[in-house]
Amino acid sequence: MLSAGGPGINAVEIPTGRDSAELVEVSPSALGLRAGVFRRKAGESLHGAIFTLLFGSSPGLRQLPAPRYPQRSPHLRMPKLHKTNGHHYRPRQRVGKYRIERRVADGGFAVVYQAMDTIEGIRVALKVPHSSYIDDSVLRDFRTEVRMTARLDHPHILPLKNASFIDEDFVIVFPLGVESFHERLRRRMSLPTALDFAEQMISAVAYAHRQRIIHCDIKPENFILFPGNRLRLTDFGIARVALRTVRASGTGTVGYMAPEQAMGQPSLRSDVFSLGLILYRMFAGELPEWPYEWPLPGNRRLRRRLPGNFIGFLRKSIDLKPRRRFRDANKMLEAFHPLKERALTYRVMRRRRSPR
Repeated sequence: MLSAGGPGINAVEIPTGRDSAELVEVSPSALGLRAGVFRRKAGESLHGAIFTLLFGSSPGLRQLPAPRYPQRSPHLRMPKLHKTNGHHYRPRQRVGKYRIERRVADGGFAVVYQAMDTIEGIRVALKVPHSSYIDDSVLRDFRTEVRMTARLDHPHILPLKNASFIDEDFVIVFPLGVESFHERLRRRMSLPTALDFAEQMISAVAYAHRQRIIHCDIKPENFILFPGNRLRLTDFGIARVALRTVRASGTGTVGYMAPEQAMGQPSLRSDVFSLGLILYRMFAGELPEWPYEWPLPGNRRLRRRLPGNFIGFLRKSIDLKPRRRFRDANKMLEAFHPLKERALTYRVMRRRRSPR
């Protein structure tokens, strides 16, 4: 019997003795996968079967009726938790030196508030992880990750102002932006603006990669927009702690995650894949989904806006095979710079050719 898995997923092979196909028993997964027993194709690897379950159905893989034997996957032991208030902050409530103004977002891992720093006289963002995720192990991870994050100094990476316990709540403080890039994507943007955003995002990740840091959770929600169309990437370090704790709890989604990262094998190329998906959505207006077969949704719009070599750049970024992608975001940025100018030239030429 073999076993395999990644963050938030466990599976074991169950030999049937009847034919060349085998069963795959899957425990409850953080990636939206139901628990149960699935049949996989003969010759398909266990990792391949799990991969198909995560990203799409396959004619050779179907869910079978619930097993009549005891569940083989071990039960998770709940850690001892720190005492916390267990409720959301209210407007005008004081939290240390901060006065809560409003709730900005409520995610699977934490709640984000806009608050006024009554000492410095500036508005900040407070990220307060849900109490159920704060245990001794997570706090040890946070201590390591916060020290790592403190090394990052880049104009497009959001700095961490403070991280400490306030009234038994673990509070992380960041500069306050205007909105997330996820919200900005809902509105139209010109090609020059989109290209500028792309350069900012890639340069932020490239800087982290030069420090040999993998973000592991690159998505539009983690890019914060500041005045002057300045993007800053947030949740460095914290992202990895959040991913480990949320997936272990049985919640979370695949989102912009690279396939190999979903299988527990992240690399610098995984960040490249996530960046590629964000760029594709920004330029094409649609987010492609597994199995990422070309032409992808929004391809017609993409061809109207961008030259073929830029589309090739996007295809290379989101190739399913990691070794076919850019080695890291620095190589991606090197390829992007000349393509940015070609894309702007292509836009001017298209306008001249179009009938008036």
